[in-house]
Amino acid sequence: MDAPLIIHSFRPWSDSPRPCWHCSAFRALVHQGSAALCTRGSGPVIRSLPQQGCSAFEREPGVDDEPGWHPTALPPEQSAPLIAAEVRARARTSAAAHR
Repeated sequence: MDAPLIIHSFRPWSDSPRPCWHCSAFRALVHQGSAALCTRGSGPVIRSLPQQGCSAFEREPGVDDEPGWHPTALPPEQSAPLIAAEVRARARTSAAAHR
């Protein structure tokens, strides 16, 4: 007999919401707000589901002083250069580490 498949969404901080925009590595909301540009070098440049945060969350002091504040997403013409710059910065860091 097959067991039923139970799907859980990944919520590392289930006790209280910790969205990306409360994290020290948050740079901007991109892709119409469905993703966040993350500057944490150990993870992906773009993180999906920014309202849920991730397991690498590191609180930015003072950022959550206004409960209910939510950033607006950058339009593509502004977010594309930021994303490209972060990818280039990580490539330089990675190349320097492998010398």
